[in-house]
Amino acid sequence: MKTLIVDDNPDDRLMLKTNLEAHNCEVIEAADGMEGLELAKKHKPTLIISDALMPRMDGFQFLRKVRQDMELKAIPFVFYSSTYTGEKEVELAISLGADAYIFKPKEPVEFWAEILKILDACALKKDRQRKETILQEDEYLRIYNDVVTTKLEEKIKELEKAKDCAEESRRQYEKLFDASLDGIYSTDENNRFVQTNSAFARIFGYDRPDELLGRSALDFWADKEARNRYLETLQKKRGVSSYPVHARKRNGAELFLEISSNIVENDDGRFMGIEGIVRDVTGREKLEEQLRHAQRLEGIGQLAGGVAHDFNNVLNAVVGYAGLLQMRLDKFDPLRHFADEISAAGMRGAALTQQILAFGRRQVLDMKPANLNDIVKGLDKMLHRLIREDISLDMKLFDKDLVVLADASQLGQVLINLVTNARDAIAQVGSIRISTELFVMDEEYIAMYGYGETGEYALLTVSDTGCGIDTETKEHIFEPFYTTKEVGKGTGLGLAVVHGIVKQHSGYVSVDSEAGQGTTFKIYLPLTEHAAEKIEAGSSAPISGGTETVLLAEDDPSLRKLSAIMLRDFGYSVIEAVDGEDAVRKFADYNDEIKLVILDGIMPKKRGKEAYEDIILIKPEIRVIFVSGYSEDIMGGQSLKEKGLLYLSKPVTPSVLLRAVREVLDK
Repeated sequence: MKTLIVDDNPDDRLMLKTNLEAHNCEVIEAADGMEGLELAKKHKPTLIISDALMPRMDGFQFLRKVRQDMELKAIPFVFYSSTYTGEKEVELAISLGADAYIFKPKEPVEFWAEILKILDACALKKDRQRKETILQEDEYLRIYNDVVTTKLEEKIKELEKAKDCAEESRRQYEKLFDASLDGIYSTDENNRFVQTNSAFARIFGYDRPDELLGRSALDFWADKEARNRYLETLQKKRGVSSYPVHARKRNGAELFLEISSNIVENDDGRFMGIEGIVRDVTGREKLEEQLRHAQRLEGIGQLAGGVAHDFNNVLNAVVGYAGLLQMRLDKFDPLRHFADEISAAGMRGAALTQQILAFGRRQVLDMKPANLNDIVKGLDKMLHRLIREDISLDMKLFDKDLVVLADASQLGQVLINLVTNARDAIAQVGSIRISTELFVMDEEYIAMYGYGETGEYALLTVSDTGCGIDTETKEHIFEPFYTTKEVGKGTGLGLAVVHGIVKQHSGYVSVDSEAGQGTTFKIYLPLTEHAAEKIEAGSSAPISGGTETVLLAEDDPSLRKLSAIMLRDFGYSVIEAVDGEDAVRKFADYNDEIKLVILDGIMPKKRGKEAYEDIILIKPEIRVIFVSGYSEDIMGGQSLKEKGLLYLSKPVTPSVLLRAVREVLDK
């Protein structure tokens, strides 16, 4: 069956065509009544199915033309359309000679069933001559006008609704556009801003978005070469996502951004500008840089700590044997001077390794509540001796106690190193200012600077009027052996030691400086609620020996021999062990005789910690002294002081070892 379908909606035509072809119909399509009339005259279809309202010539006009044509008037004509005026369309259609009016939408099966009924009804008219309804022209125009007017009113309502929706969408877009935390922008073909949101203006340091209009987007890049690479990539890929950009704010401050942008073109493919989103990742970039810096320092610290540990073993032999010579030589012996010089040189080397260990946070600290003000005041005379006469030193201490949990001697070293660094930075006349104050670290501070924990801190500040520090030097300032001083004028360990000690005190250190502008170091130390203990000077008790049996475990043969000689010279019986397992085995055999165990921290087979744990299972009350290059060797992070254990840091002089042995045995 040859069927002509006339509808201005392509989707409706396709669905109708698919349904009809499924029933073996030959389908001819037209988009409006004018085209449908031409095709009807050409193909003489068996059935015409038409929409009602269409452009150029609608279904009603099309039907009138069909019924006026002698060759077409007998063709069954069915409307398949929506209704806008209730029954008026149906009334008009039937009055013009339509065979039926089917309302959209209709299920395909139901639609086909209705078509069959309509065709059967048409076939019953034997003479195929239709009963023509004579409709006066004025009546036709009246009904037709009502239908069209109603349709127009409906379209107007739809347009008004669409306009309202568009206006609401525009308001929502503007609201989201301005409320976005990310910067949104668009430029013209000359890369000048034509639109930005509030976040974009804020990121670049402007008060209002309109301040950016007309400005070149290319002016904000920190690096022209990087800008050109970005534009090349954008042109090549037509868009970028999370592209890293180093930019500058209005005041020149640096920005780290991620840009996602696309090229905008017109229909002819001509470049019209760029649209994009900017995310400020400056804070994240700074945190990542701090993490990289911390990891770099940690790696250097581990390396330096390992070297210091091995070096300490060498120094232990030097200092130890020099000490034995000092003990055995009369103080008027000509050779005594040589022994003194060897010992002094060894102790200078030991001080150097202690600085390396301090940087790596591997030395044992004697942590006690201490008033930071007392520590600073106690160093007043020494600090004045450190500086030159043309440098003034001013102290301003907080009017209340600032009690921190600290190793007073190590914090003193921090202050000495900072003042020494300040002195060296002042070429001629200048000043150094030391101050303490109470500082409350809050979330805002942590978010701004990327480090810290909320709470109260003692703040130690050391400022100078020296030459300042450039940006590149600041990146390496806390690394060991990094120095800008001339050869022979510094080891490059001073500030590395400051960093290590402060970190061991759970504190933070910051530096604020520019070349030629002086430098300010700030040390933040968490306050403690415990009362401060008085700082007492150490005693120099006379050395005395004994007859007790001591188990000595040391894997280095020269150090083991040295320590054994020291102990035997002062009357002690010594059982030597070459490693941790040997120490446990010999203690098990002689535990009734052994009164004291001396353990090295790192040994083959069993470390000092493992050997200690096995030994106290045999005899829990046994006295133990640990000797090592650094604290990490010992209890794996546990406090030696909490366990009531004594620790001696290598290199150990004979006098220190012998006094410690006697002290522990006499407890």
